Amino acid sequence: MKDKIIATVVILLIAVFTYLMVYAVWQESTSPKMELNKSEWECVKTETRITNVIIGGKLMPQSNQECVEYKRN
Repeated sequence: MKDKIIATVVILLIAVFTYLMVYAVWQESTSPKMELNKSEWECVKTETRITNVIIGGKLMPQSNQECVEYKRN
């Protein structure tokens, strides 16, 4: 009797979890999307970002210019 109750609770939890996952995927697929065209924007402010890269077994700093602010054309 006790095993039957535990099995029922486990099945119920799996069903609820599955329902919540399906609902979350459905919500994401039906949410409104917005698209931006890269050609309509220009970079107005850049910053130097330093990342560490392993080259030949040594950790070497590498700097990159990354845009941090855009303005619409």
